[in-house]
Amino acid sequence: MKSTLFVVSLALVAAFAAAQTCPCSFAPNAASPVVVLDTPGTPDTCRVETRISGGCFCVSGTGDAGVCNIDSSAVVYQFIGSGPQCQAVANPVAICPPASSVTRTCSIDANVAWQLNCLIERSAFPDGVAISGIRMAIKQTDNFTFTGTGNSGNAYTIEYRTENTILPATAFPTWPSTPLKSDSGSIPAGGTVVFTDASDIPVVTLDAQAAGLSYAQALYDANDDVVFQLRTAIDGASSGFLTTEFFPVFSSAVVTLTATYA
Repeated sequence: MKSTLFVVSLALVAAFAAAQTCPCSFAPNAASPVVVLDTPGTPDTCRVETRISGGCFCVSGTGDAGVCNIDSSAVVYQFIGSGPQCQAVANPVAICPPASSVTRTCSIDANVAWQLNCLIERSAFPDGVAISGIRMAIKQTDNFTFTGTGNSGNAYTIEYRTENTILPATAFPTWPSTPLKSDSGSIPAGGTVVFTDASDIPVVTLDAQAAGLSYAQALYDANDDVVFQLRTAIDGASSGFLTTEFFPVFSSAVVTLTATYA
């Protein structure tokens, strides 16, 4: 068993071996089965593991990652027959050229629910590049007030958090909702409870998944800006009140968006 990347690239890399360079393209990280050494011996034995891999590979013609150097010392393991016996074979690999990056910042401070479009304009990228990574760092602050009027001398409960979303939905790992805030106690009929909270939330850093990189590359290839949308919504609940109001509810965010390309 061997990876698709190995099957596609080995013959091409061999053709460029003497020159030690090749035109190359970039493949985003993805999970794939890989043959790995299990027990050294004569012969060795191997097993299959699922690993995250990606990077540059040689292509014929012009590649979207430019020109790559070739590392001729790399090897991979292949099963002998159906395995588990295996052997190491030479597998020269393409080394991605040094990556460059562009960073943009967007921000908002508004009543929940809000939408914020964060973008890197197409003109910020050179022509003919492959987007190899996108990182989003989000600094968020919550500030809300809840007011409730007691129903009939019951115990009361209050819970609140800001629900966060990034679109497209599969572009990044889940942006966590803000920490749950709660209060409880007893309240006389007609009495009032006012519950306020201001939370300064640690920075959340998210790296784009394969779907997010493909989405960004498609926008770039179409000469469009690379845009991601952040959304918030109220996620609150209460009991024991005749009337309730979550207001005002503010959530601010400062977002740093960095795209790496080669």
